[in-house]
Amino acid sequence: MNWTPEQRGLLLRLAEAGALRRAQLAQAQAFAALRPAAEEWRTLLDRVGAFGGALLLAAAAVFFVAYNWEAMHRFARLALAIGALAACCGGALVARPFAVGWRAALFSACVATGAVLALVGQTYQTGADVWELFAAWSALMLPFVLLSRSTASWALWLAVANLALTRALSQSVWWGFIDALSDAGALLAIAALNLLILLLFEALGGRLLARPARWMQRLAALGVLAPLCAGAMLGWWEREFQGVAGVFSLVAALAAAFYHRVRRDLPILALAVYGGIAVLAAGLAKLLQPDGFLSINLVGLFIVAASAGAGVWLAGLHREAGGAAMSDREGKAAGPVAVSAGAAEVLRARGLLDDAEYDRLAAATRAPWWLMLLQTLAAWVASLLILSSFMLPLSLFGDSAPARAVAGALLCAAALALFRRERLFTGQMALAFSLAGQALLVSATGAGWSAFLDGGRMWALTGALAAAAMMWPRTTMLHRSLCAVLIAFHAGAFIGTGPALAWYGAALAAGAVLAWMTRSRWAAAAHGGRIAALARGGALAALVLPAVIGVAGGEVWRLVPAPAWPLLQRTDVLSLAAGLVFVAVVWRLVATAADRSRRAAVAAAVALALLSQPAPGLLVAAALALACLQGGHRGLAALALAAAAAYVGEYYWRLDLSLLGKSALLAASGVVLLLLRHVLARPAASATGGGRTGSVAESGSVSESGRVAAPGARAGQ
Repeated sequence: MNWTPEQRGLLLRLAEAGALRRAQLAQAQAFAALRPAAEEWRTLLDRVGAFGGALLLAAAAVFFVAYNWEAMHRFARLALAIGALAACCGGALVARPFAVGWRAALFSACVATGAVLALVGQTYQTGADVWELFAAWSALMLPFVLLSRSTASWALWLAVANLALTRALSQSVWWGFIDALSDAGALLAIAALNLLILLLFEALGGRLLARPARWMQRLAALGVLAPLCAGAMLGWWEREFQGVAGVFSLVAALAAAFYHRVRRDLPILALAVYGGIAVLAAGLAKLLQPDGFLSINLVGLFIVAASAGAGVWLAGLHREAGGAAMSDREGKAAGPVAVSAGAAEVLRARGLLDDAEYDRLAAATRAPWWLMLLQTLAAWVASLLILSSFMLPLSLFGDSAPARAVAGALLCAAALALFRRERLFTGQMALAFSLAGQALLVSATGAGWSAFLDGGRMWALTGALAAAAMMWPRTTMLHRSLCAVLIAFHAGAFIGTGPALAWYGAALAAGAVLAWMTRSRWAAAAHGGRIAALARGGALAALVLPAVIGVAGGEVWRLVPAPAWPLLQRTDVLSLAAGLVFVAVVWRLVATAADRSRRAAVAAAVALALLSQPAPGLLVAAALALACLQGGHRGLAALALAAAAAYVGEYYWRLDLSLLGKSALLAASGVVLLLLRHVLARPAASATGGGRTGSVAESGSVSESGRVAAPGARAGQ
C-alpha cells in the first residue's frame, strides 16, 4: 500500500515547510510508505525502456548517417538506414496496438524517416534546401504519427513542421532559423500554422490521441502566442510590426475568453495573460523612454505588480477548479487542491490531525509549475530592470564599489522585509529585489562578471556568500532554490576550469542524488526547508554542469589519456563518478526486488554506465531522474529526463570521439534498455516490491495499484 505520487509530494513539501511535525510525518509513513510502489517503478521502466531504447537507437542511426562512412557503398548505407526504418515498422506490427511498445516503435520510425531522408540528400546531393528536407520529413512521418496517436510523436511532428516553415521563411543563410523571427509576415505565418494545429486538436483531439491529454493544445498555443507576442512588442517601435500587434491583441483576447469561459485550460490562459503583460510592459517602456532611475523602476514595478495580480487570479481559478483542469487525463483529479484534501482527510480519519490542522493542510496548495515558471521569468526581467535603474544613479558617484555594495545591501534588506508579508505581490517584488541586490554585491568586487574569463575569484566568493546569506532567513521555496542555484554556480566559478571542476561536478551530482534518495528522513527536520532548497538547486546545477565542463573544462584530467580502444577517450573523473552514482542508485532501488529482476537491473546499469562514459551528462541526468522519483518530486524527475534527451543531442557535437563510435555506443545502450524492459516485463512471482508497511485503514481504501484514496473517493483517483 502506498500514497499516490501527488500525495507523497504534498506530504513531504508540507513537512519541509514546517506544516507537518516529524511525528506526524512518521505516522503518515507508517500508514503508507512515502516512496513509489513496485508497480509504479515497473510502469515507469516500461515506458522509459521503450521510448529511451527507441530514442537511442534512432539517434544511433542519425549519427551513423552523419558519419558518411566512405568505406561503405552508398547502397549499403541506404540499406542500413532503410533496414532500421523497417525494423521500427516491424516492431510496431508485433506490438499490441496503442501499447507502450507500439507507440515507441512508431516514434522511432518517425525519427528513422528523417535519417533516411538526410542520407539520401547527403549521398546524391539533390540540391534541396534545408526547409525541403524538414517539409518532406513532416509529410512522410505523418502516417506513423496518425497510427501511433501518441503525444510524443505528435510533438516531434509539430517541431519538424515549425522548423520547415521557419527555415523556408528565412532570408539569410547565415542566420538560419532565427532570421525568420525578424520579419512580420514570417511571424504571422508561423502563428497561423500553429493556430490551425491548435484548432485541429481542439476539434479532433480525442481521435488524434490515444490518451486524451492536452499537451498538444498547449504546445500549439505556445506556437501561436509566442511569435505574435514578440512581434507585438516590436510593434511599439517598428511600424512594420503594428499589424502583428493588432493580431496578437485579437488572438490573446479570444484565447483568454475561450479558455476561461468555454473550455477551461489555465496554462493556455496564463500564456495569453502573461503575453499581454509583456506587450504592455514594452508599451510602457516606449511611453516613458526609460533613461532615468524613476522611469526604469516604474517599468520593473509594473511587471512585478501585473504578474503578481495575474498570479493571484490564476491561482484562485486553480483552487476553484480543484486542480481538475490540470489533469492530463479526463476524469482524473490530480491537482494540488484535490490531493491536499485527500491526504489531509486520510490523516484526520486516522487521528493524526485535529480539525484546525486539517483545515490548514486542506488549504495548503502550491502554485502549479507553469505559473511558478511564468512568475520566475517575470521576476528575472524585473530584477534586471531594477538593477539597471540603480546603476544609473550609482554612476553619479563615480560607479564606485562601495556605492554598489551599499545599494546591493539595501536591496537585499528590502527583499527580506518584503518576504515577511507573505503575499504574492510582495513576494514577487522581494524576489526581484533579492536577485538585483545580489548582482550589485557581486559587481562591487570591481571585476564584474568578466572575472570568470580573467581568472578572478573574488566575485564568485562574494556571490556565494551573498546567496547563502539570503537563503538562510525564512523566505519562499522559490527564492531559496534560486539562491541555492546561485551558490552552486558561484562555487563552480570559484573553482575554475581544470580537474577540480570535474571533481566538483561529481561531488555535486552525488550530493543531490543522496539528498533526494533520503528526502523522507530530513523533510521534517529543523532545517528541512533549507535542505530542500539546496537539494533543488543542487539538482539543477548538477544537470547543467556536465555541459559547462564540456565547453569550459577542456583540460579536465583524463584517467585514460591515450587508450588503445578509442571508445574510452572520454573517460575522466566526472564520467567515472557519474557511472558509479548511477549504478549505486539502481542497486539501492532494487535492493528488495526479486533476484532475477535485481540482477538484470544492476547488470543493465553497469552496462549503461560503461557505454555512456563519453557522455557523463546523460548518466547524471538518469541518476537524478531516478533519485527525484524516489524522493517524490516528479517535476524535477521530468526535467532530468528531458536533460538526458538533450545530452543525447549534445553528444553529437563532442569532438573527442568519432560519429561512428558514438553511433555504436548509442545503439548498444538502446539494446540494453530494450532487453531490460523485456526482462522486467515478466516479473518473478516472488517480486513483492518489499519493504512496504501499513494496512488498509477503515477511513481509506486502496486501489488496484496500491495507492491510498480518500474516503468516499473512487479507487485510483
